[in-house]
Amino acid sequence: MKSVTTNTPLELDESFEEHVATLHGELEQAIKWERPSILLALYSSEFVRADAEDALTAELNKLGQSVIHHHVSGRENADIPLSLSQQPDINHTVFFVSGLQWGGGEDGGNAYRALNYRREYFVDYHIRVIFWVTEEEAVALPNFAPDFWAFRHRVIEFFELPAPKHAAEIEDELYWASNEERALRQDTDSKIAFREELLKDFDETRETLATRADLLSSLANLYWVKRDYEKSADLWRQTRRLAERLKDTHLRVACYIGLGNIYRTIGWYKRGTTAFQRAIELDPASIPAYTGLGIVYRILGRYDEAINIYQQAIARNADEASPCNGLGWAFLVLGRHNEARNAFLHAVELDPKYISAWNGLGKTYASIGRNDEAIAAFRQAIKLDPSFTFSWNSLGGILMDLGNANDALRAFKEAIRIAPQTASSWNGLGNVYFRIDRPAEAISAFERAIELEPRAAEAYNGLGFAYACQGRADEAIASYLKAIEMDAKYALPHYNLGKIYNYLGRDDEAIASFQKAIRLDPGSGNGHISLAACFQNQGKSAKAEPQLAIARQLLEKEKEYDRALYASVCRKTDEALALLGIALNKKQIPAAWACLDPDLGFIRDDPRFLALVGE
Repeated sequence: MKSVTTNTPLELDESFEEHVATLHGELEQAIKWERPSILLALYSSEFVRADAEDALTAELNKLGQSVIHHHVSGRENADIPLSLSQQPDINHTVFFVSGLQWGGGEDGGNAYRALNYRREYFVDYHIRVIFWVTEEEAVALPNFAPDFWAFRHRVIEFFELPAPKHAAEIEDELYWASNEERALRQDTDSKIAFREELLKDFDETRETLATRADLLSSLANLYWVKRDYEKSADLWRQTRRLAERLKDTHLRVACYIGLGNIYRTIGWYKRGTTAFQRAIELDPASIPAYTGLGIVYRILGRYDEAINIYQQAIARNADEASPCNGLGWAFLVLGRHNEARNAFLHAVELDPKYISAWNGLGKTYASIGRNDEAIAAFRQAIKLDPSFTFSWNSLGGILMDLGNANDALRAFKEAIRIAPQTASSWNGLGNVYFRIDRPAEAISAFERAIELEPRAAEAYNGLGFAYACQGRADEAIASYLKAIEMDAKYALPHYNLGKIYNYLGRDDEAIASFQKAIRLDPGSGNGHISLAACFQNQGKSAKAEPQLAIARQLLEKEKEYDRALYASVCRKTDEALALLGIALNKKQIPAAWACLDPDLGFIRDDPRFLALVGE
């Protein structure tokens, strides 16, 4: 494993805007000199890709160029060079291509092989194209299409910082759940008052420096727990000055870790990584320093580096639970569920009271459908600390997904009783209320979540859905637009906005919203289903069929309600009604919305539909 030094590059040299400008510059020159351009944009987040596409489209339109998206959905459109060469007005078009892995054929390699065999088409037809490729596709491309790979002109890598809320969730899961921080949270104010009173009794003499430094460091930790980061940072700096006078390396390490925690928490990631790396240089055996650095990398989406750091920590001390816990969370985000499960199990084996690891284990089991084990893990976390709201929220979420609305309500209400200022608990409560057809209570819960966290896009989206269930279209639209304003990269409000526009007969706006949702989350089938339904309503079956083909590939992971929508749009009435019945029984959707959902309009006149949803 690689060692960590402060010379390790911590931040990308180029910003998102500079990456977009590079692509634009390449295309601008190709347009000017009427030559082909084959660009590869490597991305790890659909959010980044959508933002980059929007920015590039606006700039290309200024150059008189239109943009055509070509998403590979199967064998029928896997021959990309042939498809692009047949498009009209190539001289005034830039193509955005994605989905190479969906080309089908042996080893899923049809799209790659077509690029290899027909690579000359790009030159012969002066095609200008950006291939948006995931890391997996970037690995496969030179293997399946080595000659095409040599043809490319430029490769640009896009990375993304998460929204602050995402980073905050990581903080809460990984740090606030640890045993040390939970102990600090108990009677914090009285602990601070006691230590500050003690400090008054100590003159700053050589004999009292060590005691004073210990008091300052413990106060710094307590103020960090209170989230008074300015005060905490000031105390850590005071402590570091004393540590340097005392030549106390252990205390200096603690200071760098404390400052690293603060910098990481407030989003100063470069400073945070530098602080943690400095701590590691001073003490290569400092597990908290490795763990802190791993969290920064995880927040930044640099999961391979996070995994490497956690593994270094484990190699240093195999008896420490915290790096195993961090490793589990990194594996979980990457969908490497077996490795995540093993890491969390090892963490709780080393420390049976490690609540974050139990919560992570529960989320892992929930992700792979082992619901009973997930519930048991969440309940174990709650047993260890009944005040840990995140486990109550996790439990409420899985109970709701299983259709156990009453127990889900109790879980979220308990989380609110423990910490009434936690917006995510109110948001969860609102989700339960609207799924059991209690929209007025859902609206109140979402409004409370928004009051506590004014930028909570999920709560605005939930509020919009609660309004939609009551047929209050204008208020629903306003809420969805607010959710988009809070987080333009959040796909669900774009999708839900499309539903309302479709319901109101505003087809063009609905289509635009569904297309945006698909760009943000192409792995979800429901956007393709609803887009197909819109095209069908306009009599454009040729445009609807490719969307249904994509949806069909994605349906396996969708819930019964989305599969019912697909069956409805495909005019499979019996199948649609059977799936809708299951979905309503599981409380996946309120009956009020089923009565309004435009995608169910194809089966709504069937007497069995009325029997399912009631009067």
